[in-house]
Amino acid sequence: MKRIAFALALLPVVAVAVAAEPFPNSYSKREAGDVDLWPEGRIPSAQTNQCIPWLRWHTPPEQKKDACLIVSPGGAYVGWGHTAEGEDICRWANSIGMTAVLLCYRTPRPIGLAKHVTAWQDAQRAIRLVRSEAKKRGFSPENIGFIGFSAGGHLTLMAALSSQTPAYAPVDERDRIPCHLNWAVPVYPAYVLSDGEDGPNKGNDLSLAINPEFKFDAKTPPMIFFHGDGDPFSAMGSLRIYNRLRQMGISGEVHILATRGHCFHFYPTPKKDTFSAMWLDTLRAWLVQTGRL
Repeated sequence: MKRIAFALALLPVVAVAVAAEPFPNSYSKREAGDVDLWPEGRIPSAQTNQCIPWLRWHTPPEQKKDACLIVSPGGAYVGWGHTAEGEDICRWANSIGMTAVLLCYRTPRPIGLAKHVTAWQDAQRAIRLVRSEAKKRGFSPENIGFIGFSAGGHLTLMAALSSQTPAYAPVDERDRIPCHLNWAVPVYPAYVLSDGEDGPNKGNDLSLAINPEFKFDAKTPPMIFFHGDGDPFSAMGSLRIYNRLRQMGISGEVHILATRGHCFHFYPTPKKDTFSAMWLDTLRAWLVQTGRL
């Protein structure tokens, strides 16, 4: 009995240790055609413990839409989550004739800096590089969206709400290009409310403050949110952001999924959970409704 009690006491420690390890997948492995985000030797806030960031372009066989979607997987800013949050979303965008770009931002977390700082630098740089390629690749420089999941959802909000705050000093001519977004899709974003700056929320109400890194500046774009009401990273974060958007006169749409937890996108069961399995259809409808497609 004592052995069982001792083993149970160790479970939280084991969970923390597992969470601190990079998520196992191939996103940090380069492929032919992947594009460096930064000139060699000029990565801001560079640290040897982090991966080198890059972009991977996904071009549809036939360019039918003038939009481009930047895709940001999750992974607690320690690594990257799953294919479902990256390559699968890029393939979906291509299937409807839209260009997509997979962003490999720097992980694990930087030492001595806020958890998201280097990833935010990468996001601003990525938007600038994508905008610089718009004419050549057949989409509008003012129809660029950003979708992210969990920590990638937090990064989506950083990119969408704080584009007028420079995350780094310019390194070349491309940094003269604006880094605002035209629309954004935070999916179960983490670290939004004041009681969950670096983990799940302790509370679950609308009185909690929004974390101060989100500036809600003049270039804040329309957004659509997807969140589960059983998520330990509370859906109240998405609602609080939506409320601020409406106060600013910016349109938005929110889908809160009953009983779904974090990462519901990984586990669609069409017979029991049709919305989770078909949420991308809802996203497409929103893009059409708002004139993005």
